[in-house]
Amino acid sequence: MELRVIARVAFALPRMLPTDLEVLLAAPGHEHLTSVHVVKLFIAHAIKWPWLVTAFLERTSSVSELPVTAEGRGAVARQFTDALLEVAEFASGCPMKDMFDRMNSGLGNAVTGIAVQGQEVGVIAKVRSSRLGQSGGKEVSLGPKQTPYFVADKASDAAETCTAIFSAILNAASEEDWSWPADSEKFKAFATRGLALANKARSLQVDGFGFKGGRTAECQYMSKHFTRALLLCNPRSGYEVYSSSWCESAGGCGIAALPLGTILAWTPDERSHCDLIAKQPCGDVEQILGVHPMLVSAWSCLAGQVPADGQAKILGASDAVICTVLDADEALQERMPPAKRFRMGLRALAIALGMPSSRKRNRQG
Repeated sequence: MELRVIARVAFALPRMLPTDLEVLLAAPGHEHLTSVHVVKLFIAHAIKWPWLVTAFLERTSSVSELPVTAEGRGAVARQFTDALLEVAEFASGCPMKDMFDRMNSGLGNAVTGIAVQGQEVGVIAKVRSSRLGQSGGKEVSLGPKQTPYFVADKASDAAETCTAIFSAILNAASEEDWSWPADSEKFKAFATRGLALANKARSLQVDGFGFKGGRTAECQYMSKHFTRALLLCNPRSGYEVYSSSWCESAGGCGIAALPLGTILAWTPDERSHCDLIAKQPCGDVEQILGVHPMLVSAWSCLAGQVPADGQAKILGASDAVICTVLDADEALQERMPPAKRFRMGLRALAIALGMPSSRKRNRQG
């Protein structure tokens, strides 16, 4: 059923691209990929919330190349730490409940977001923990419930720990070639490097702190989630963030002949929505569904969150009705402050088409 849903609305999916992915694809610097840029994207992906990702990327925009010396690399890592701390303070007092309701669902929540991720790397702690408060930490309120936290001072030991984590990830990234691939064999090698780096970054520990989610083969959801975003950032991926259609995307990045199942080695499909078409070449999948092959599993996952009656609403709606709903939502977003803007997803579309909003999400896939 999920594949039927995404095939039905394929013409409209570019207008519903998840905003957390959109902001990564729109980031400057993709043309000349460097190890610094890869790590910057990794941290931005972990922050997740679009307006905070933008704030982080703006604060690190002057960093593009990794210095040769250890001292220089440490300075880059420190800039990343300082930017993360500033973004956490910037987010204070902004509950953004509507954004959380639309975007906050499923497997990604346990290991992404400014509060969750900041705690993992040791620079954010709940107020009941005195660790950061006693070392000059600033109290902030984060999330839809405005939970009180302490954010570490830039001169604290906690900030040094975070910097050590980022330094280790930068060193790991610097050992690889990040030239964009132009054919299927190079694509596979690049994707393998991207996933390996994400897994390593989510396995590093410094004083008991570090990113989570890549330590075992069974816990690679967020590593694959990042790898998919990284692959789509390739200017040859065939996808332009603001385009109205896909443009020979499978051929553009050299994956047209690869079976879709090969792509799933590096992109998440936790509920196996794509098993029925896993043996089909990516080029054929794109022609049949009208969806970029690297996003088929993502859209299938999001369609799988929509209850059966909501899926029926989408399948039964005309193109004109769907476009009218999207037009109205986009007009609403334009009137909102940038910090609160987010694209309509498939579940929100189903609600706009008549599915009761009280219907609970299905499990994410």
